[in-house]
Amino acid sequence: MCDEIEAEILDVLTRSKVRSKFPQISDELIEYMTSRIRLLPRVRITHEDLEARCRDPKDDAFLACAKVSQADYLVSEDNDLLVLKAHYTTEIVNVSHFLSILELNTAG
Repeated sequence: MCDEIEAEILDVLTRSKVRSKFPQISDELIEYMTSRIRLLPRVRITHEDLEARCRDPKDDAFLACAKVSQADYLVSEDNDLLVLKAHYTTEIVNVSHFLSILELNTAG
């Protein structure tokens, strides 16, 4: 986790369009999510880490965080990220693909 991703998550969860589409997202849920997010290990993203790689510049923070943390996977449903397929050593996959990877790894 990094500060930029936390800010993006909170921004998305408080958008009226998102809140109307998902009425189960309450202020209490956002407060709970925020408290849980703040417990996650942090990496520091520098200006040098942020590369203009994504169609949506806000998503570059996700790529930078994955690179800095040397993540194996970046899991997203965002097509602006999924179209890239990979970033350095990080594979970019959707949720269902990631769940199938987890199932394969726990089956053996």
